Amino acid sequence: MRHLIWSLSIIFVGLATCYIVFESIVEGAIMQGPLTLEQWVVLRTSLRMGFGLTTLILIVSVGFENYLFFHRIVGPIYALERGLRRLTNGEYHDVTHIREDDELKDVIKAFEDMKKQIVSKIEMQERTALLLASELDRILSNTSPDNIKVLKTKLQEIREQVEKKAA
Repeated sequence: MRHLIWSLSIIFVGLATCYIVFESIVEGAIMQGPLTLEQWVVLRTSLRMGFGLTTLILIVSVGFENYLFFHRIVGPIYALERGLRRLTNGEYHDVTHIREDDELKDVIKAFEDMKKQIVSKIEMQERTALLLASELDRILSNTSPDNIKVLKTKLQEIREQVEKKAA
């Protein structure tokens, strides 16, 4: 919004300066010519209306352009915020959608890639946990006093595998 006000202020100051310069040039030319005072008043009123209309057209067009420009930036930021909230809530498979002409589509694409990597790592950890649980069940199902040494060796191997996967 600050950028919009700044842009409109610059345009307004520029147009006001142009109007003052243009009016003084025309007034100087008219003072030398055959225009009467009434004719000058009519001409000046027409000039002011023309500059007023030009100012209004410029303000509306710059405002519309800024609205579209900011919409292309703020829209993806809002979509990214919603995606981050869904990710925080554990919704990993939702896709963050944006329009093709949005400015920050590379950021959204990087976010989606990051989310895919997180999902992949979580799935790998879940598979590893299931494998470890089944291996522990298998080992513990055959527990006897004779197998305690073998059991300790197997548990040490499982621990080393888990440490390798975690690194």
